[in-house]
Amino acid sequence: MSGKKRLFNRAKTYLFTLAAAVASDSALAQENLQTIPLVPPKNWYQVEIILFTQPDNTSGEIPPLDYHLKYPDNLLALIDADARAHQYTLSQIENALLFDPEAITILPKTLIWIPIAEMEDPAITLNASDEDAIILISETAATVVDKGPPPEPYIPEYEEPFIILDANMRDLNDSARALDRRKYNVVFHQAWRFEAETDGEDPWIHISAGKRLDDRSEIEGSLRFYRSRFLHIETDLWRLKFADQDSLVDALRVKLPDLPNFELGAEISAQKQWQISVSPEYVMDLDPKSDMVDIDGIAYSGEAVDLHQVEEEQDIMIINQYPILEVWPIKQSKRIEENSIYYLDHPELGVMLTIKPYEPEPLNPQAIDETEEVIELENQN
Repeated sequence: MSGKKRLFNRAKTYLFTLAAAVASDSALAQENLQTIPLVPPKNWYQVEIILFTQPDNTSGEIPPLDYHLKYPDNLLALIDADARAHQYTLSQIENALLFDPEAITILPKTLIWIPIAEMEDPAITLNASDEDAIILISETAATVVDKGPPPEPYIPEYEEPFIILDANMRDLNDSARALDRRKYNVVFHQAWRFEAETDGEDPWIHISAGKRLDDRSEIEGSLRFYRSRFLHIETDLWRLKFADQDSLVDALRVKLPDLPNFELGAEISAQKQWQISVSPEYVMDLDPKSDMVDIDGIAYSGEAVDLHQVEEEQDIMIINQYPILEVWPIKQSKRIEENSIYYLDHPELGVMLTIKPYEPEPLNPQAIDETEEVIELENQN
């Protein structure tokens, strides 16, 4: 067999193998790009809450003297997406303003360019007369596509729950305006979406609305929607009637629960150990074998009393006591149904709510293969 024939056969075998590999990868990529039927998450709902204070308590009820105010453990705050985006932008600007001259790459003053020489290997270079081999290589190379990494399987991404929705996405705007016209004071009106847990262990939503006294609000507490066998709403709120200058004499000093802290990444510092120096005479009175005696340092250590911490706790207790005339707990639970409007009655605080099912759309829509669309149109025609 001549050298030209052997070279031709080798080129044909190599190119056939390469084309088969490319075809296999293309088929695999085509499988990954095929449209996957989407199964949207279940048990998603959109809820809306209006809280409003009653103008006058005409029921004759008096506030209870025995009450227990507490925030639950599984408590979260609604997310203001606009405020979070603004905070992120500010942090990006702040990082950009932190100029670090050492971080800049310094280029050399003189750049040396090294020329690239192109050479041919006579052992593998085809002669101009090998037209058949050249034609085969050029035709096959035209069909070979530079293959990159195979596309990743499509994974749909959905919106984050407990995001405060825009006002134009709410359903009770007209009801809120009607309450205002009737001299009710709407202190809270928000809507959000969430995925109901199957075990009924849905988180509580932190509520803080109405008039302010220092760091406290007129309406505080939490509420939640959950699904066990049926949908329910549960409230654990309280209304505080703050004393003014004219009613301070009649005010009660009420200790309120600590406000929840939703800051991320907060680290709790370890408890400090304190050493209290004592005189040698006192050390002689202690048992030398006791773990509490440090003979070398003549010091007495224990889980010791942190006097500063005691003083701070006493100050916090004083700070957490507020001049309040009345405390009205609003603790209710009610079974609800979809696409209905409900009203929870109370002498001091009214609650209007609605809930409806919601089907979230993926934020990253799946790419549609144009070839499949053409085939479907041809089949329809």
